[in-house]
Amino acid sequence: CYQTLEKLQSEGIPTQATPFKDSLKAQLRTANRLHVRFAVIVGQKEMNDKTVIVRDMKESVQEIVPHAELINYLKNKLKKD
Repeated sequence: CYQTLEKLQSEGIPTQATPFKDSLKAQLRTANRLHVRFAVIVGQKEMNDKTVIVRDMKESVQEIVPHAELINYLKNKLKKD
């Protein structure tokens, strides 16, 4: 997860991590309070599948995205805003 965070930051995509000890629900509430547009969710299943879940906080929808495509996916989504 930290490598993904660093890679997103190096590509100029603003990022912030929430404490991993919090539940997913609590982490998403924090993201909502911070007015985060997209939350990237990585659990054990996603690690095994080499995917991430990208949740659009504004639209309340989420997509499964291959890890290798995450940066381009987010850049394209952010351009549309």
